[in-house]
Parts: sequence; C-alpha cells; structure tokens
Amino acid sequence: VMGYLSKSASRKTVSLILTELENEQLITRMRSRSDNRVVLIEPTQRTIQEFNECIQNFKSKLNDI
Repeated sequence: VMGYLSKSASRKTVSLILTELENEQLITRMRSRSDNRVVLIEPTQRTIQEFNECIQNFKSKLNDI
C-alpha cells in the first residue's frame, strides 16, 4: 500500500488514514515478528462482513438487469 500511495500521498497522510481506519475498527495493525520495522495491516471481521454484504448487494443488482 505504501508504495502505491506514496506517489499521491505523504507518509503522514497514509499514517493518518490508517489511524482513522483503525479507530473505526476496520483494520488492525501489528508489527511483524521477523522484522519489527514491518507493519502488517489486516481487515477486521467487521470489514470482511461489510465487504461481503456489499458484494452480495452488487450481485443482486446485476441479476436485476
């Protein structure tokens, strides 16, 4: 993500976005066990559920066409 976003956003902006997502409980951040400099970002169960609901809604609308 950082490599892609760094072209259009500063590190501070990316950090603020991630902090906001974490505060909204949409992601979790953890340090890598093998390299403490690496931060692993994972979606929360809430994010996965909302994504699945969105996909189902999208599929339903496509079937109505």
